[in-house]
Amino acid sequence: MGVVRLDPLRRRRRYAARLVIAALCLTLAAPAHADFAAGLAAFERGAYAEALAAWRPLAEAGAAEAQIRIADLYARGLGLARDDAEAARWYRRAAEQGNAPAQAMIGFLTMAGIGVRRNDDEAARWLRAAAEQSEPSAENNLGILYASGRGVVMSYAEAVRWYRRAAERGDADAQDNLGSMYQTGRGVTRDYAQAAAWYRRAVAQGHLEAQFDLGTLYAAGRGVALDYAEAARLLAAPAEAGHRRAQYNLATLYLAGQGVAQDDAEAAKWFRAAAERGHVGARFNLGALYDAGRGVPRDLVQAHMWFALSEARGDTEAGAARLLLELRMLAGQLAVSRRLAQFIEAAERGSAAAHFALGVVYLTRQAGESSDAEAMRWFRRAAAQGHTGALFNLGIMYAGGRGVTRDPVQAHMWFALGAARGDAQAARAQGAMTTQLTAAEIAEAERLALASGLAP
Repeated sequence: MGVVRLDPLRRRRRYAARLVIAALCLTLAAPAHADFAAGLAAFERGAYAEALAAWRPLAEAGAAEAQIRIADLYARGLGLARDDAEAARWYRRAAEQGNAPAQAMIGFLTMAGIGVRRNDDEAARWLRAAAEQSEPSAENNLGILYASGRGVVMSYAEAVRWYRRAAERGDADAQDNLGSMYQTGRGVTRDYAQAAAWYRRAVAQGHLEAQFDLGTLYAAGRGVALDYAEAARLLAAPAEAGHRRAQYNLATLYLAGQGVAQDDAEAAKWFRAAAERGHVGARFNLGALYDAGRGVPRDLVQAHMWFALSEARGDTEAGAARLLLELRMLAGQLAVSRRLAQFIEAAERGSAAAHFALGVVYLTRQAGESSDAEAMRWFRRAAAQGHTGALFNLGIMYAGGRGVTRDPVQAHMWFALGAARGDAQAARAQGAMTTQLTAAEIAEAERLALASGLAP
């Protein structure tokens, strides 16, 4: 097979973007204090509309704490439609009164262009105002501006200073960013041991990016003793969460049998997960596995597709592998590969139609690799976006036990979700399935449908 390559372990700075949890201000007048507390109690029991009604008069009267709470409701879409612009407006009103959490939030929104026009100069002004009041998320984000030269004169030393202030106050994003500065030697003398120490502090707070970063140090033996088993342990959670570089690096450990039992199938699984998220090296390596039949059935169509997708991102070695492979392929195989590559690229951009099309390709045996389980995986992705065809097909697969254990209750649930979106075919299938189920099973299917979050 082709040469399996290790990820260069690049990383990026982490933004701190948290919705503000406003503290109860005891300086409010007694009636206002009571109204704010009533809103807080309503919020905590999930009565968001009631909370909004309690807080709005206080916010209109200028109470910063209530303004922040209303901004949070708009930002999260709780009790009303999500509205980033309205959230930004309320954060700004509180920020103009000198409220540090609100200044940090409007600074972040302006920095990211969420709900307002992106303006790095204005973002820096708001973040500095909050940072000077020791608001950790603002200190971290101001550090990011200095590290990238956005709205301020670029200075790694200043970035480190602000990261350190936030990190020492316990901000996990800042701890991860400070670790990165030590790892790369920007603004400080390179010190892998210090990098590892800061990553550990962030990992202790459940920070997955830091967990990936620390895992890469263990895999390289930098600042810590070389320990592939610890690297694999650390990479597992970020990989499960969809971190594509963690997925790629975990795959390389399984392929080489470093820190884990050698397992080509597990390597292929993780290379596939990273490849579907656009990781160039994972696409090359998955193509190599298909070409060699390691961990997956030998499949020239799949190998060609993944080499081509890697080549499309500038990988010249993958291009050479693709050309050599074409010498062994038929015209029909090449046509299928090119069609699959188009669907994969569209799916990566989030197209529900492409997810659905890939499911159909696998279900109807049009791909070089035939797999009902693979079809179901793509249908699930399309269904998560409300695609009615995918909802119906999932019902069919559960009803017939294709790619999954037969489950009439699950079938009824998927048909019901499709019917609720106006799919007449799904409605008929739901009706037919209803005659095969007990009242308790129908009730369970309805409960599952509600719990899925896909009901319109």
